[in-house]
Amino acid sequence: MVTKKEEQFAFIQGSKKLFWVLVFGLGGVCLKKQFEDLAYRGESQKFLKVGLLRKQKLGRNVVYLATKPVFEYWGLKHASARYSIRKLLKSSLLAKQYEDIYRNDLNQMVQGILKSNAMFYTPTAHVDFMEDAMKLFQKHHLDATALQWETDRLLQRAKDVADRRVGVSGKARVHKTMQEDLFTLAAKNIYVSDARYDSTEAVFRIYAIVLDVDNLTNQELVNRISLACESLENMFSAVKVIVGIEVHSHRKFPKAMRENIMQRVKKTSAYRPKSEWHTSTTIWLIGHNSSRKLFSGIAMENLI
Repeated sequence: MVTKKEEQFAFIQGSKKLFWVLVFGLGGVCLKKQFEDLAYRGESQKFLKVGLLRKQKLGRNVVYLATKPVFEYWGLKHASARYSIRKLLKSSLLAKQYEDIYRNDLNQMVQGILKSNAMFYTPTAHVDFMEDAMKLFQKHHLDATALQWETDRLLQRAKDVADRRVGVSGKARVHKTMQEDLFTLAAKNIYVSDARYDSTEAVFRIYAIVLDVDNLTNQELVNRISLACESLENMFSAVKVIVGIEVHSHRKFPKAMRENIMQRVKKTSAYRPKSEWHTSTTIWLIGHNSSRKLFSGIAMENLI
């Protein structure tokens, strides 16, 4: 007779990439409609029945949360899908972005998430991104000395996070920094999604996303854009850097709001020296109108 644990294991094995995206890409929390766009028809009901998902109601919406057996499958014995509105807003924004880019192709989605540092339950995600960047620099015979120093520092911070997470010591030391790095940017919902070196123009192109989870004001969005640009240029300053930034928001971006944000961005220290053409072609403001499209008419300001 097949035990429940064996049945759960078999279901996860059969939908391995789906559950990987749910855990590492979305933090184990996902709107029902977004999860079901990724899954085969009727799968979610089977997962609920065998205890791999549980439901949480939010008005007329249903939220799916990964259960303990899913986390244990990936070796995350101390993790769980802690539900909060803020985490759901972040998860649903990421899911929408992945859907738009990868058209629900799980293979491409996994590869895209692995290239970025926007991963949940992965303290080394920032280190992994820097190591990939170092390999890219070395491949093109670029000076990677500064990147090695940055990577070593991020590795120590990743170890600090892991030690505190598993409770090694209540007073475990955290190696703080006075300058922005991928850890501090992630704390502000700024992530890197991809990087490539254009050898024909001798330019390192790095792409970042800013997640507007908190309905930020225009000036706060401007500050995040400027911070992302300036910080990433500093990190990879051994070469000429062009930073492309996508701002994703649950709100719409009306024309007047877009114009106001872009006018303010041009006045920041990060963009003042750059041409208008450069600024307008490296910043994208993407509003998803989630109140209507995802949250059954619930106004975003009522969720925050």
